Amino acid sequence: MSICVATLLYSIDYLPGVFSLGYQLRGAPRDCAKCILVDKGLVRANVLSEQDEKTLKALFDTIIYVDSTEIDVQLLRQNANNLSLLGRPELSLTFLKIELWQLVQYRRIIFLDSDVLVVRKEFWNILDALESQKESEIGAAPDCGWPDLFNSGVLAIVPNRNDYEQLLELLAGQTSLDGADQGILNQYFNAACGFAGETSSRRAWNRLPFVYNVTIPNSGYEWAPALAYFRDQINLVHFIGKKKPWISRNGGRYADQWWQNYNSFLAEFYPGDSGTAKAISKALDHEKERTVTNSQSSQLDDPLSSDLTEMTIEEAPKPEMNWEPTWDATIEPPPPDGKPEAAELLIEENYSWSENTEIALPDLPSMPNTPEIKPVFEWELVHNPDEVERVFPG
Repeated sequence: MSICVATLLYSIDYLPGVFSLGYQLRGAPRDCAKCILVDKGLVRANVLSEQDEKTLKALFDTIIYVDSTEIDVQLLRQNANNLSLLGRPELSLTFLKIELWQLVQYRRIIFLDSDVLVVRKEFWNILDALESQKESEIGAAPDCGWPDLFNSGVLAIVPNRNDYEQLLELLAGQTSLDGADQGILNQYFNAACGFAGETSSRRAWNRLPFVYNVTIPNSGYEWAPALAYFRDQINLVHFIGKKKPWISRNGGRYADQWWQNYNSFLAEFYPGDSGTAKAISKALDHEKERTVTNSQSSQLDDPLSSDLTEMTIEEAPKPEMNWEPTWDATIEPPPPDGKPEAAELLIEENYSWSENTEIALPDLPSMPNTPEIKPVFEWELVHNPDEVERVFPG
């Protein structure tokens, strides 16, 4: 097969996303192969169970195991500072995405991150939009955070050994602008980044419409009206950031759609308790957020003082397996059978002015205190003068 749609599993955190994406891709054209790159470390650590691998084989035509140990400590240290700006230390393993350029058995590859939702099957039109794509060219949609860069969650590439070797060379010699794959790919293919200091007439970014990689959440100024206007044209939705649908309780139209698809997958591949309570929950038990230990700059300067492969492990919350659709006030009116917004609002009738039980008496007005006036005339000293009588002539 000359065309391939591929994804990457480098952390067990993304296993629900991979399952959901693979289930959605079952409607792919017959002449298109479905491939997944899987980090060998997940198998070595017994994090990926035999049942999980069996499910992956049922969803994808080919499983290609890649080795994250090739991403050495020096490479992690080199990109640690920029990666910390994203607050996503686990993305250091996304450099494995470069292995896509080794898959020369395919003429062209469409890559989808595992946190991508297929909204419309017309996303295959990517191939038509980039029909004349050549080696050293990459197809991608602009990134909502900085539109002069492309987002690497959805890519169209032409595999070849030359780009693969040059990408590895660039990765070893340059610091990724974001500490992860998106930065280094922009530095290689994007003229806005100066082709990593070189002038290349062959490298190019072929800009795809945003409807091929609609990243959410998005708080851009034009987001709400543009979403309403282009909604029927959206092909792929990309859940960026830490709050993936299978982890966060934040709802919305597309999160609900993701869960509807995921629950259909569970019903078919993990029926009964084995799906929700055992297989998936067991995988999510291994959800960990990796944090590079770079709290002291001196540790970064001294390669013997710290090992950047040490990670701080935090247990992630286990999601509910059955997702109830939620109302998104930004895109649709309230449901007719919905509860009032304040139906469950708890108000405590406790006011500060009710705490003092003493009765407050008002301040009443009183006569001012005036000094005694001293007498000036002697007659003023007579306190009981004779009563004056008025006499009228007769």
